[in-house]
Amino acid sequence: MANVLGFFQKAMPFITTGLSLAGPAGNLAASLLSKIPALKVASPTIDGVMTALENAEMTPELSAQLQEAELAYKQQMQKMGFDHETDLAKIAADDRASARTMQIQTKSWITPALATLITVGFFGLLVLTMFHVAPAGSEKILDVMTGALGTAWISIVNYYFGSSAAHDTLTANLSTANGG
Repeated sequence: MANVLGFFQKAMPFITTGLSLAGPAGNLAASLLSKIPALKVASPTIDGVMTALENAEMTPELSAQLQEAELAYKQQMQKMGFDHETDLAKIAADDRASARTMQIQTKSWITPALATLITVGFFGLLVLTMFHVAPAGSEKILDVMTGALGTAWISIVNYYFGSSAAHDTLTANLSTANGG
């Protein structure tokens, strides 16, 4: 059983980069991918699509549908002026840099406090769900809360420690330059 997500990140960088972004670029990527029948996406959100990709089994049919989605996404993003996936990644990097600069200048306590609350809430909810049975009917709400807090926590880690996207791009460029 091949993992679709690992293949997807390497073979379709444009739509994968789009999925990593919040806002219109990410929503467009999620919308296109949620329409692929072989993925069986439960929710047409970025998180729903990522979960479906993690759980999917690569088949020739799914591979062809993913390629079509990558091409459609690339064409739509090029119409908006984004010629390469690095253009999309630069938006996210610039946004984080701007937020960090603002934090340095204002020395606001709100950002670190919010980061701390989200981290405590996320891991607290994980521990709670591991050791306690959820009341009947609340499982779906807890799943949504855990997903939302998990997504927020990933954003916090990216804000404070950066994203691995720059490292991946550097590694790919070095590999290409060295004939790899």
